Amino acid sequence: MENKEKTKEELIEEIELLRRRITELEKSESDCRKAEEALVEERNLFRTIIDNLPDYIYIKDTDSRYIVSNKAHARFLGKETPEGVIGRTVFELFPRELAENYAADDQKIIKKGQPLLIREEHSVDPRGNKVWNLTTKVPLRDSDGKVVGLVGIARDITERKKMDSKLRESENKYRTLLENLPQKIFFKDRDSVYISCNENYARDLNIKPDEITGKTDYNFFPRELAEKYRADDKKIMESGKIEHIEEDYIQDGQKVFVHTVKTPVRDENGDVVGILGIFWDITERKKMEEALRESEERYRTLVQNVPIAVYRTTPGAKGKFLMGNPAFFKMFGLGSEEELKKIAVADVHINPKNRKPFSDNLLAKGRVDGVELPLRRKDGTIFWGSVTARVVYDENGKNPYFDCTIIDITDRKRAEGELKKRMRELETFQKVAVGRELKMVELKKRIKELEASLIEK
Repeated sequence: MENKEKTKEELIEEIELLRRRITELEKSESDCRKAEEALVEERNLFRTIIDNLPDYIYIKDTDSRYIVSNKAHARFLGKETPEGVIGRTVFELFPRELAENYAADDQKIIKKGQPLLIREEHSVDPRGNKVWNLTTKVPLRDSDGKVVGLVGIARDITERKKMDSKLRESENKYRTLLENLPQKIFFKDRDSVYISCNENYARDLNIKPDEITGKTDYNFFPRELAEKYRADDKKIMESGKIEHIEEDYIQDGQKVFVHTVKTPVRDENGDVVGILGIFWDITERKKMEEALRESEERYRTLVQNVPIAVYRTTPGAKGKFLMGNPAFFKMFGLGSEEELKKIAVADVHINPKNRKPFSDNLLAKGRVDGVELPLRRKDGTIFWGSVTARVVYDENGKNPYFDCTIIDITDRKRAEGELKKRMRELETFQKVAVGRELKMVELKKRIKELEASLIEK
């Protein structure tokens, strides 16, 4: 009996052990599921990350076959999805010469276990265009440290390379420009003592560039002029602002105009320690400005005396008159330009609302020719004008205004109206005449029918 009870206790104990084992297995299974879920989540996270990076990311096995590729890498290779890259080698995706170089790099990394870091290299896109990539490749190792492939990351730096090339080209041009500038350039220290100058400046002083060092304006210019230059220098030193100076002097018996720009030179602390001066001959420009003034005067004289109405306005529905010539004043019954500037452009339109569409159309086209408009004089009388206008901008391409001319076409419009009236009367007469003719035809036809019926009887 005691042995049987012991056997029962052992059985109970064995059952408990089994139950605990089942619980442990269930927990282990749950842990495995959680681990698998975590792994899937981690894999999805990894996939999401690499597929949303702009860099090309890929993994290759020891045979240099792609086993992972992100979307950016696939697009670079001309594939719609990464699946189109998996299982392929560079020989299937690149021209042979490039593929051989890439494959050699891959095998060197895999065999030696040494990374290839941040190397600029040529490649080609799916359209055959030459591109530049910044490439890094590192060996991929398993848990035992054995190399089982490589991980590659590449970034398209084509635009940066183009910018670098343009920058180098720009720097070369800038350097060449400085070496061959026609302007006179000099440097002075804080005491207005010359430090250096370029060949052009030295040539004007009849010295060599290295002979100017340590000298001042008093060594080269009349005292009065030297003192003026010294005062200009002092002003710039104290204010720290750039100064533009136009001045003239007599050289070889001729008046010469120059434009000088003096710029404060600062040290690393921002303190003014000297002056950079650049000046150039503007005599020809001054002559051109004088010629332009004379030309404008001739133009003004022409506008004032031409028999055609000429005027200028600002754009928009609320445009204002800026000027008008005597013919314009006469056409609208105005006494002076002051009187003109007191009225709005819309005021001379029969319907002021017509001003805005006219202005919008002119701004859009830049010019209109022979636009016929009903207009109003100061005394309220109506006349027809043929307007030709163009948009003019200032030297910065902004602040547009309209230059316009008007020809009075009232008599022509009246003649056209009379002609249209006569045409309508003629059309009416023709319709009446045609109607009468048709009536006669019908009557004659009826008479013939009646005569035919009499004959039959």
